[in-house]
Amino acid sequence: MLICHDWKLVFLHVPKCAGTSIRRLLEQEASLGSAISFFDFEYNHILKRHVDLAHLPLMDLRHYAEWSLLEDYHTVAVIRHPYSRLVSACREYYRQKSRETEVQMRNHPPTSEQLLDYLRALPAALDAHDLRYVHAFPAVWFTHYGSEPMVDTLLDCHCLPRDLEEFRSSGVLPQEVMDKLLTSAIRPQQTTAPALTQLEADSNLQAMANLLYQEDFNTFGFLRNNASFNDSVLQQILEQSLCTTASHGISCLGIAPKVRWYWGRDSNRIPPQMARVRHGNTRRGSPHV
Repeated sequence: MLICHDWKLVFLHVPKCAGTSIRRLLEQEASLGSAISFFDFEYNHILKRHVDLAHLPLMDLRHYAEWSLLEDYHTVAVIRHPYSRLVSACREYYRQKSRETEVQMRNHPPTSEQLLDYLRALPAALDAHDLRYVHAFPAVWFTHYGSEPMVDTLLDCHCLPRDLEEFRSSGVLPQEVMDKLLTSAIRPQQTTAPALTQLEADSNLQAMANLLYQEDFNTFGFLRNNASFNDSVLQQILEQSLCTTASHGISCLGIAPKVRWYWGRDSNRIPPQMARVRHGNTRRGSPHV
């Protein structure tokens, strides 16, 4: 997260959505002392767990004094299609896992086996808010507090120049800053490696994204493909979570549509209907191509 007091702007950093380059540019262009960058890791004694300050879900940010600025300042976030974002999150996981995998990720994408291992661990990791998987946390965790949108401007990573041009008209940022953001956005980008594109098309990855990021798809208007799991371990994990209602037979409570507790009480997970942004702005995100 980045707070720019001079411009009364808060940049909410959704992981793996080109946010690092944007926050760096904003911090560089802000007047001396006016920008406060949340970065690095810490143990939060209220939440009783470790947090990544750069990527704070709003359920966590709510416990920081800076939360009040979200009501007073203009908030901006960048989103990305769940398939490409999940591939990038997997790559980041291995980049941070060990020296060996870090070196591998510099030149090669995750192998199919590495991707499968990652996907098998992901449901339980999200269930536990495991910080090692923060880059795969659903985007709505960073843009919405419960079902309430806390973002005024959403920028789509896949059509950033267009969205920045539209954001320019809001007058939130000085024109010279907007010029630099646009120059950075339209700079020729490195072509996506064919192997990464192949991973995006992986059936297991798409099926997992369809399941874990239902609220992202529904809220931001991204298109999803029909995909199914072809890995028996993944199928078992998901069947135990989606088809078993007895509480102690469920692998991952967070994705269970219904939990039947021992004393006969049930709790149901009903996906909420959420607006994309605050203030009635309902322009939809671009479909994934």
